[in-house]
Amino acid sequence: MDLEQIKEIAELITSNFSNKQKAFLFGSFAHHLENERETFSNPRDLDLLFEIDREISKKYGRSCQDQAFTIFGQPYDPFSMYWEYYSPSIKRWEIVQELFNISGSLVEKIISSLDDRAIDIIILPFDWEEDNEILTTINSRDPKFSQNIRGNRRLLFEK
Repeated sequence: MDLEQIKEIAELITSNFSNKQKAFLFGSFAHHLENERETFSNPRDLDLLFEIDREISKKYGRSCQDQAFTIFGQPYDPFSMYWEYYSPSIKRWEIVQELFNISGSLVEKIISSLDDRAIDIIILPFDWEEDNEILTTINSRDPKFSQNIRGNRRLLFEK
């Protein structure tokens, strides 16, 4: 899978979402594409970051927290953003489908484009890099998480 194919997948994901947005590739695929000549790795998942309006990203966060409660059956802190980033990727994908109005044949087209790879999507507000609460939350399990995103992310598009 090359960068153009990944861009097409990201565009499919947001094809029914008309709000302002930025899409980034990060993680193992970004690293793989960056170091293609130096490695023989074959990334198993596609990590995408979508930056959108803060109010819409809050809906994503609330849905992730609701899913965490459903999955783990225990109380969580409704003011903690932890689950916005660490809920299971399949649940985040389901939330993204609802938020970006992805259904039916579009879901099938996206899934078939992945070549049997998993997809992991994170949604953050545009100003996440300047928001200490968000940075503290997303770095809570992996202290270098935001640094890793910044370090190898690639802008796919901005609309």
